[in-house]
Amino acid sequence: MTTPVEPWFLALVQKYVPEEKQNACIVEYQRVRTKRPLTPRQWEVLEYLRNTIGTQGFAPSFEEIAQRFGFRSLSTVAEHLSNLEAKNWIRRSLNEKRAITLMEE
Repeated sequence: MTTPVEPWFLALVQKYVPEEKQNACIVEYQRVRTKRPLTPRQWEVLEYLRNTIGTQGFAPSFEEIAQRFGFRSLSTVAEHLSNLEAKNWIRRSLNEKRAITLMEE
């Protein structure tokens, strides 16, 4: 069973991906969606990242994430971000502040 492709993703693929690579792009999207599920809290953190990056143009700091979710430790933030990165939802650059890239976009 394959994962349905959201209309917004299909529109992006059709607009920006060369025609000969569109099918491979959709197959990879379905693979990522089905093989790397997120916990409810990971979805919340991901949505917060999406919204913050969308409105500010850059990712929130560890402190801002901790404050938003009531985490007492920055290591909890690091763990959530590491899990999102391991599941290929985000990419982080080492030694750079606020260097979080959303992999789904």
